[in-house]
Amino acid sequence: MRTLFSPIGTADPLTQQGDGPMLHIVRHYMPERVVLFLSPKMRDFQQSDGRYTEAIERLCASEGRPLPSIELVESSFEEVFRFDHYIEEFEGILTGLCEQSPDEPVLVNTSSGTPGWQQALVTLGSFGRLRLTLLQVTTPRRGINSRNDRENPNAYDLDTLWELNEELRQEDPDACKSRIIEVKTPNFADRLIRENVATLVGDYEYGAAYELACASQGIDDATKRVILAAANRLNLDGTLPAQVFAKSSLAYRPNDLLGEYLSVMQVRLLQRHWADFVRMLTPALTRLYKDTLQKNGLPEQAYMQVERGRLTDKLDWIKIEEDARLREAFRKLSSSKPVFITNGALEDLVEEYCHDETSKDMLEKLRLFERGCRNIIAHELRASSKQTLESCGGLALETVLQYLFDLHGNMRPHLYADISQAIIEQL
Repeated sequence: MRTLFSPIGTADPLTQQGDGPMLHIVRHYMPERVVLFLSPKMRDFQQSDGRYTEAIERLCASEGRPLPSIELVESSFEEVFRFDHYIEEFEGILTGLCEQSPDEPVLVNTSSGTPGWQQALVTLGSFGRLRLTLLQVTTPRRGINSRNDRENPNAYDLDTLWELNEELRQEDPDACKSRIIEVKTPNFADRLIRENVATLVGDYEYGAAYELACASQGIDDATKRVILAAANRLNLDGTLPAQVFAKSSLAYRPNDLLGEYLSVMQVRLLQRHWADFVRMLTPALTRLYKDTLQKNGLPEQAYMQVERGRLTDKLDWIKIEEDARLREAFRKLSSSKPVFITNGALEDLVEEYCHDETSKDMLEKLRLFERGCRNIIAHELRASSKQTLESCGGLALETVLQYLFDLHGNMRPHLYADISQAIIEQL
């Protein structure tokens, strides 16, 4: 159902120049429902001679079309210049009208009434929460009104004005053309959402950014998909990122899971999630130990169990016993035969097998840092400030990350900053 919401002002329903804004919209948009908003003064005029409703009735009768349902909303608020009051009052009325008219936007006359009313209506349209079509009606002069164009509302003669109405007689084809302009307002609500999404993306909060982006009609599905892909990537879920970033320099690298992991660690450091960063160190250090041993001729298959063609996380003592050097190395590590390998054992294997002193030195410092910090955050309920963790570990957190990057040797150090920038440019 096509609904028109129209405040009523002194140019309604007619002047000697022609249709007032409300009547002109009814003439050209033919709404099935008309809701007139009356201030106390306009209400008094309507009660005295019914001029607003009668003008609509005469128009429909003259054009041989059905009369729309007409409803009067009478406001008791006297200070008609109060923009702030009418935002709230109009919002309540228009929310109800939109709920009753879900199939198409509510038409809103923004040309009648006080400047405060007009500003309030345009503001509501700009926020984009309600489905409204804002209509502006130019004067019959199609320019600035003359001082004498409007009638004395206290001595109003609808009969005479009706007979003089050029738009009713339609003798001049130009006189009956529509003077209505659909107002194209900036959607401030959507703009605010975009700015908030951009802020969240810049802070690497992709999950929250995606949820907020889904509330925006102005952010396209492709951009939402990229944000979701970034959120998944940050959780090392590479299915969607592999598709979304496949043809860019930001391509997801499933064969370099450690590199992806270290990039996530960098994000946690940038977000000041100190404890999360330190907790992530242990598996990264484990992987670097194993990779270092691989480069020095000791692959995981030499000491770890393989089942159905895949490495497990258990030591293979049969292989270890068959290799004299490996057997001797593990005998130095432990008198028992542990099931699982530890970073401590890997540290000693690196000492035995690795000949790169620079790598050994960085790994040793990382291991000392891990031992100094891990129990603090893994087994105790306590504050974990950056200063405390660095004091316990003996390294700045930024140095820890740099060592990890250097040991990996094939890093994209600003991966997520580049991802965020690409998303922001696409917004």
